[in-house]
Formats: sequence, C-alpha cells, structure tokens
Amino acid sequence: MAGRIPAGVRVYTDLDHTMLGDGGRLGAAGEEARDLLALGVEVVPVTSKSVAEAYYYLGRLGLEESTLPAAIAETGAAIVLAGRLEPLAEARVYGVPIIPLSRGRVRVDEVIPGECRGEARILSRLDPREAAELTGLPPVEARLATMRVYDEAVHAPSGRCRRLIAERAAALGYTVLEGKRFIHVANTKGKARAVHALERLAGKPRLRILAGDSPLDRDLLELPGVAVVVPRPPGPRVAVRPARADYIVAPHPAPEGWVWMARRVVKPLTPLASSG
Repeated sequence: MAGRIPAGVRVYTDLDHTMLGDGGRLGAAGEEARDLLALGVEVVPVTSKSVAEAYYYLGRLGLEESTLPAAIAETGAAIVLAGRLEPLAEARVYGVPIIPLSRGRVRVDEVIPGECRGEARILSRLDPREAAELTGLPPVEARLATMRVYDEAVHAPSGRCRRLIAERAAALGYTVLEGKRFIHVANTKGKARAVHALERLAGKPRLRILAGDSPLDRDLLELPGVAVVVPRPPGPRVAVRPARADYIVAPHPAPEGWVWMARRVVKPLTPLASSG
C-alpha cells in the first residue's frame, strides 16, 4: 500500500459493549459508522471476537467498501482483511482472509486446573445453541463466535476458578485479559501491538480515536490519540480507566455511547485532522 494518502481520522473501536449493546444490538451506531465513512473517516474494529465474527461485522457495518477494510480480531491475534485488501492475506481460516499475528494457538486444556474442569466452558467447543445461551448472541452470530483460531475464551462462574485459570495461563506465558463474560487467553501481546502491525501495512492516520469499554481495551485506549471510554449499565459505570488523564467518558452505554462519540468527538475533529 505504498503511496497511500494518510487518513485524517481513523477510529479504532472495540465492538462488544462499545459499539454493540447486549445481544449484538447495533441501534443507530451502524448508520453513524456509514456517516463517518462518507466523511473520509476510517473505522477499524479492534475486537476479541473471532476472525469469522470480525469478517461478518466488516460486512454488517458496510466497512468492506471503506478505504481501509480491515479489522483486528481475537484480542490482537490476526488482522482480518476484506474488499480490496483481501489479496494481501497471508492465510485463510474458515475462509476468512487474514494476516496472522499470533505466536501460535493456545493449548487451552493446559490452563484449566482439574478442580475447575467441571465448571469451565471453552467457547470454541460449544455448539451454537450453547454458545447463544452463554453469550446472548443470535444463533448465527453465536456460531461464528465459536470459530476461534488463536485465542481462547473461557467462561468460569466462580471467582476462584477464574483466578486459578488466569494464574495458570499467565505462568505458561500467555496474555490473560478478563472481559465481561470470558477470560481471554491469547498467544499475543494485545490489541495495541496489533494496531501497530496494521499501521505498518496501511500507514498511520493523522489522528487516532480509540474506543473501548473494558480491561480488554486498556492497551488500545493508552495509544496516542483521543481515547473514549464507553460505560456499562447499570449506572452507567466505567469498567476501565486507562493510564492517562485526558480520556473521555461517553454519557451512555453502547450503542448510544458510540453514537454520542461519533457525533460529539469524531465529526467535530474530522475537518481539523483532514486539513492538518
């Protein structure tokens, strides 16, 4: 992509509970994303979702026709490519064109202590019905959620087992990140490093806007740029506080909080960044 004109503004956004509400509810966020694309803003999902889910959302959001039709999936394990970028793929998994960033697959059985095996549920091993019940997603999206390739998502109801799984995974050298429902065990170094990998491929924008809601997004929110934390209900409450003093908290949970960010943060900054 040599010679590519840098984007003025690029939004790196988490999906679940940042752009999407419970059950994958998109609301007006989809329309706002299309408005941003029309203004020349690039919208790049950076998600813990599987590569198959990330590819699905590039289509659902209309991002496959953008100037940068790409997403980062499985907590930084792969760059997912769509549209005109698909020829750059280094591999295909489940038919999805990707550039792998992981150091290998997670040996998930090794991270679950024997005493926790009765309660721990590994997302990639659930059938679509079980996955839908556990995640709250519609059946089609729940099936995509089980199609994990590099990182593993483990659900353990008890605090003790969550702690033991996290400790064992960390001792084995994995990156451990706790989301709202799952412990994500990854063989990568997180979302921020994947952003840098994408920017080596596609170039840096003049301005990054970074959106997230959970500890899974902390390293993303700490990249240089404008950081927006989308709160969670009830309250709403803030589930992650990046190590910076200048982050913005949206006034509403997803998807309304993402819409607020698009209208009150991204759109006002776009003419300034584009002319800089």
